[in-house]
Amino acid sequence: MLNSIDFLPTYFKTRNELYYEFYKPCMENSVKYDRITGYFGSSVFLVINEALRTFVINKGKIRILCSPALSDDDLNAIKSGYSEKDELMIIQHLDEVLEQMLLDYPNSTLLLSKLIAADILEIKLAIYGDNTEAQRLMHDKAGVFTDIQGNSVAFRGSINETFKGVSAFGNSESFDAFTSWDNPKDEYRVDLVKDHFEKMWNNLEPHISTFNIPDTSIKKIKSFVSNLEISELIEEVKYELFSKKEKWFAEVGVNARKVKPHQELILNNWENNNWQGLFEMCTGSGKTFTALCAIREAIYQRNEIPLVLVPSKLLFIQWYNELIKLFNDEVTLLQVGAGHPIDASKLKMYSNPKLNIKRCILTTYQTASKSQFIDNIAWGSHIFYVCDEVHNIGSPQNISLLSVNVGSRIGLSATPKRYFDDLSTNKIIEFFKGIVLPKYLLSDAIRDGVLCEYFYEVTEVELNTNEQEKWNRLTNEINKKIVINKDITNINDIKGLDRLLFERADILKKAEFKITVAENILLKYYQTNHRWLIYLDDTEQVIELKNKLLKHSIFKGNVFEYHTNTDNDLDQTIQHFSTNGAILLSINCLDEGVDIPSIDHAIILSSSKNPRQYIQRRGRVLRKHKDKNFAYIFDCIVVPNSLEEDLEKSLSILRGEIARSMTFAENAKNSKLIRSKIQVIMNNNNITDIEGDYGTNE
Repeated sequence: MLNSIDFLPTYFKTRNELYYEFYKPCMENSVKYDRITGYFGSSVFLVINEALRTFVINKGKIRILCSPALSDDDLNAIKSGYSEKDELMIIQHLDEVLEQMLLDYPNSTLLLSKLIAADILEIKLAIYGDNTEAQRLMHDKAGVFTDIQGNSVAFRGSINETFKGVSAFGNSESFDAFTSWDNPKDEYRVDLVKDHFEKMWNNLEPHISTFNIPDTSIKKIKSFVSNLEISELIEEVKYELFSKKEKWFAEVGVNARKVKPHQELILNNWENNNWQGLFEMCTGSGKTFTALCAIREAIYQRNEIPLVLVPSKLLFIQWYNELIKLFNDEVTLLQVGAGHPIDASKLKMYSNPKLNIKRCILTTYQTASKSQFIDNIAWGSHIFYVCDEVHNIGSPQNISLLSVNVGSRIGLSATPKRYFDDLSTNKIIEFFKGIVLPKYLLSDAIRDGVLCEYFYEVTEVELNTNEQEKWNRLTNEINKKIVINKDITNINDIKGLDRLLFERADILKKAEFKITVAENILLKYYQTNHRWLIYLDDTEQVIELKNKLLKHSIFKGNVFEYHTNTDNDLDQTIQHFSTNGAILLSINCLDEGVDIPSIDHAIILSSSKNPRQYIQRRGRVLRKHKDKNFAYIFDCIVVPNSLEEDLEKSLSILRGEIARSMTFAENAKNSKLIRSKIQVIMNNNNITDIEGDYGTNE
C-alpha cells in the first residue's frame, strides 16, 4: 500500500531518479492514477513500462487531462463551446501527433492504443480560457495516485507526462509530494488536487474548457491496436527504451557524467560475457565510474546485491563517497571494515535475496577474507562481486575470496597480473572468466585526451661503495639459495629467498645519492604554483629530504608529508596542495586509486620492480586538470658504483631499473630522446637484454 512508502517532500531530477524513487512505487501500489499535465505523449511508457505492468495486473485505471497540440491562432479560434470546425481542427492536429508518435515510438504508441481500447486509459483535452477570453494552453501539472484502501499521494510541479519529463535523460524537473495520511495539512493538499481534477474532468472548473477527444481520433487510435497482450507490449516497449537513451549510466541530472565510448564498449562486452570479466583499464580512464554504471544496472534491472571490495581505507572512503553521491539514500549502504565492525546479523540480512530493499555492501579485502565475514554472507547468484584493484584478491591472505559463490562479477585494475605469481594470476583470470576487451591502455587514454601528455626525464644515481658491497653480498646469497633449491620450480616457495630479495631491493630504493638528486631537481625546476609529488620509501627518507629542502627559503612552508604515519590531517593537506601548490612527500598511500588530478610534477625516488606499482604511480600524475597542460616525471636510474668490477652484479642492478624507464619513456612526448639516453646507459654497461616486457602500455 502507498502508506508503507516513505515519500520525500520534494523530488529534484538533479538529485533523484524520478521513476525509481516516485513513479515506480506509486504505480505498483495504486489502482487509480489521475493526472493533469501540459503535454502528454506515449513516450512516457518508455519510462514507466515495468511499473505499468503491475498497475494493469491490479486492474488500475488512468485518467489524463492534457493540452491539445495547437498553435496560438488555433487556440484563440476556439471561443464558444466546441464547434464542428474546432473538432476538425483538433482531429487534424491529433492525426499529425499520432503519425509522429508512430515514427518516434511505435511500440509505446501501440501500447497507448491498447490501453485506451481496454478502457484502462482515458484522455480528455483541456484549454485554459472560456468563451469570453482568449484560449491558452493548460499548463497546470499535478497528479494523484490512490491505492485500494483509499490512501492517496498527490504531487504538483514542473513535470510533464512525457519521456523528457520523467526520464533521467530529459529536462530538469522538480515537484512537491504530499500524502493523505501523514498530517492534516498534507491531507488538505491532496484533497485540493483531487477536487481540482474532478472539476476539470467534468468541465466544471472556471476558466478551463474541457472536451473529449473526437470520436474520429479515438477510432484512429484504436485502429492501431495490436494482437499482442498488454504484458507483451510492455516487454516490447522495454527494448524501445534502450534505443532511445543511453543504456549505461551512473549519475542522473542535467550535469551527470556521461559514459565514454571505451567504457560503453567494455560494458557491452561484459554483458555479452554473461556479466563477468576483468576490466583492464589504465589509471585515470574511469574504472570506478564504469563499475558504477554496472552497479546501477545490476541493482535496478537485475535486482542484484553489489558487494564491493577495496584494498585500503583510503579507497574505502573514496568508494563510499561515490556510492552515496550516486544513489542519494535510495540504496541502503552497509559498510564493513575500515573502522566499521563485522555485524553478523546485518551481513546475513543485507545479503539475503528475499530482503525487499535495494542495498549495497562495501568492505575491504582484509575484512572480507575473515571467516566471520565469509560465513555470514548469503552467497549466491544474486551477489554482484565488484573487486577494485583486483590483483589484491590473489594474495595468500585473500585467495579464499576466489572460492565463493557469486553471480555477476567485475575485477578492476590497470595491471591485473600479479608480479611473479602466475598461479594466482591464472586463478583470478579464471574466476572472472577472462579479460573483457578492449583493454584500455595508457596510449589510448592519452590519444583520447582522457589523460594528459607528459615529459619524462631520467637521472643516473650511483650506489656508494657500502651500498655496492651490500648488493654484491646479497646477490651471492640469493644465487646460492637458488642453486641449492634448484628442484623447486616456483622461486616464491624457496624459504628465506623473499627476505633476501627484499633487502637487496631496499638498497636501490634508499640509495643515498637520491636525496641530493631530488634536491637538485627541485632547485632547478620548482615554482611556487607547481604541485610536486615525491615518491619515497619510508619515513626516514621523508625526513631526510624534508630537512634538506627546508634549508632553502623557497621551499619553506611548501613541503608537506603525506603518509599514514604523519600527524597531519591528510584531507586538509590535499586541499591545501590542490589549491595553492606545494611539494608532497609520499610513501605508499597514493599508489592505488587515490585521485589528486592537480599533480603536475613527480619525482620517483623509490620504486619496486613490480610494474603495477610504478605504472600506478605514473597514472597519479597524468590525470587531467584545468590548471595543467602537461605533466613532468623525473625518475632515478640506479647504476653500479663506478669502481665496481663485477659485471654480472652490475647487470642485475640495471636490468630492472631500465625496464621501468623504458616503460615510462614509451608514451612520453620526448620518447625518442629519452629512449636514446637509456640506450647509452645500456651500452655503457654492456647490457643487451632487460627484465620484463617494457613495451606494455598498461
